[in-house]
Amino acid sequence: MTPIRSPGPGPEAVTAQAPVCHTEAECTLMWATARTFLLNYAGYKMQTYTSDFMQTYNPPPYTGYLAAEVNKEPTADGRGYVIAAKFWCTLDTCSPNQWETLDQFNRQVAAAGAAARTSAPQTLVLTLISSDHYQADDGTLVVTDGCAEPAKKIAATIQYAPQLASTDDKVTFPSGRSCAIAYVMR
Repeated sequence: MTPIRSPGPGPEAVTAQAPVCHTEAECTLMWATARTFLLNYAGYKMQTYTSDFMQTYNPPPYTGYLAAEVNKEPTADGRGYVIAAKFWCTLDTCSPNQWETLDQFNRQVAAAGAAARTSAPQTLVLTLISSDHYQADDGTLVVTDGCAEPAKKIAATIQYAPQLASTDDKVTFPSGRSCAIAYVMR
């Protein structure tokens, strides 16, 4: 008699959403992290690797090792890219579990994006929408501490740490004027 195998955690194990990148630096770092993840966790060698698609070789029949595929696709609003992965094997039970691996992938790639956002200033086109509120071209809302440039639309360098209050958060305009950022919201 064949023992009944539990397939392990299912799709409910995936609690982290597919990561999204908005800038070139962020996307580059997240894509490299996705590649490294596949090389470390998939059970097969890389078959295809391009700037927006990567895939391992497919598993032969009756194997539990993970195969993987990752796509970088534009978001619905066109302001970024979703880095969506899928993992599979040819058995009911994969090793490691495909759903837990997908959740871990989403978390690691998103963490790389967060690191990219905190490590380097970004240059964005800002549109003045009120006295000190700007809407950036990537959808970010930037509010300065009562400081603004007279131009309606301007390219500015923004340095901020998402989800952290920091006195170093600032926006620097082409004129050289720097303003403290009260908050940034994506």
